Amino acid sequence: MSEVRPRQRARRPRGAGAMAGAVVLGAALICARPADAYVRYITEYGKLFQWTRSCIHVTGYPNDFPDMTAEQVATAASGAAAAWSNVGLSCTYLAIDVALSSEATPTASADNKNSLIFRHKDWCSPSDSPWTCSYDQAALAITSVFVQRSTGHIQEADIEVNDRWFSWTDLALNPDEKTKQDLQNALTHEMGHLVGLDHTCFNPAPNLTRPTDNLGNPVPDCATAPMAVRDTTMFASATPGDLSKRTLEPDDQQAVCDIYPLNKDPVYCPAEDGGTTNSCAVAEGADRPSPGGFGLAVGPAMMVLAIRRRRTRPQQAHR
Repeated sequence: MSEVRPRQRARRPRGAGAMAGAVVLGAALICARPADAYVRYITEYGKLFQWTRSCIHVTGYPNDFPDMTAEQVATAASGAAAAWSNVGLSCTYLAIDVALSSEATPTASADNKNSLIFRHKDWCSPSDSPWTCSYDQAALAITSVFVQRSTGHIQEADIEVNDRWFSWTDLALNPDEKTKQDLQNALTHEMGHLVGLDHTCFNPAPNLTRPTDNLGNPVPDCATAPMAVRDTTMFASATPGDLSKRTLEPDDQQAVCDIYPLNKDPVYCPAEDGGTTNSCAVAEGADRPSPGGFGLAVGPAMMVLAIRRRRTRPQQAHR
């Protein structure tokens, strides 16, 4: 769930204009930086999570989301996707795009689609039995990542936004609504899970093992993490009114550039009709795993593992 960062970093810009400038500057400088620490998901077979395609398509379903207009949702989701994509970072081939749909909202499940889901009426796992609810009310959002255990290859990912217990807005447009959560701020974090990253801090609990970062260092506790870790986009919590995690810190940038480097582009973008395209400037193809990817009968080494990670709101701001 976490990461350790030995160096102190300057805070990222807060305003929308400054944010755009920071992304462009980061794209120019990131490949020249020394390696920074980040944390990746890993299967019980020791395989690191990773997509094996160039393009990832996410479909958003804002039908059950009264807090913001569809246009505002599209802006937030596209901005979050761009932060992890080649439009924002020159050293990665990865291209994530988001399109909205007016169709009925699906459930978060292994359905061969990447979905952005807004949960307004209830906040429970689709697999919960009646009168039970396993989702934490304090979770801003939950991302479910489905992966082949034997390879670490990500098959799909679903993001669920908690609109049952939180209120959402675009704080760049509505700066006075500081008691609400900024949607783009949260979705940028969730997109980090979607590409295979874990949290940059650890909440100790029974039966949980403290992860290590890519440099082999044990990750710090969330409650006592240094500011450099709290500043990362993949830190495990956010505060109302926060815009700072719309953009990536050098650690987060280094992660996507290490995992999906430009010189290792698979040039593979599955389309909805089963075809492919060799161009990822605009990712048109929907992300659909191969038909055999979810078969539970092919043996435990090939079974799909669903990893769910939540982001919670702390009791008080850390800034």
